[in-house]
Amino acid sequence: MGPSANTTLTCVGVVSGTLFVKESEQVLCTLTLKDINGSTTGVLSDFQFFFSNSSLLSSSITSSSNYSTITFHLTAPIVVSTRFSITVGLAGSSNVSSTPLTVVGTPSLDSLITCYGARSGTIYLRINEVAICNITAKSDPLAVTTSVPADFGLPLLTNAVVSSVVYGASSRSWQLVNIT
Repeated sequence: MGPSANTTLTCVGVVSGTLFVKESEQVLCTLTLKDINGSTTGVLSDFQFFFSNSSLLSSSITSSSNYSTITFHLTAPIVVSTRFSITVGLAGSSNVSSTPLTVVGTPSLDSLITCYGARSGTIYLRINEVAICNITAKSDPLAVTTSVPADFGLPLLTNAVVSSVVYGASSRSWQLVNIT
């Protein structure tokens, strides 16, 4: 019996380690072969590889010694906000697809941060007041782009202590709590 639709395909950015990848980032995909009884093995001729949205195979396909897992690298597309997935065709006409990945931008030093007090609504904060800071990620002075939290790291503050940082759903806002 060969691999079936129970086979899984996971793909993540080599740098990001997530489903959000930078333009032209290397993407690592792992095909874990399974049949109705669980893990199984296969041969390379069991598969047909399909790549979407200009993803390009960037390395040879390698496998474990018994072909129970197969790995390969792709290069992500260069267009920001592109969603792409990888599909592998299995012998017997079943297909296995990865969870879609999204290409995010690369912010530059032109990105902006603005902060205000949650209670005061101004740039002047009271002791122990929550500060809300929003980042506008830009790739150049005029172009807004997308980003991920790792693009900005933790905030550096003078005369203050940050007890937590919460990133907004858009990955462009910080909420700094209990600044003293």
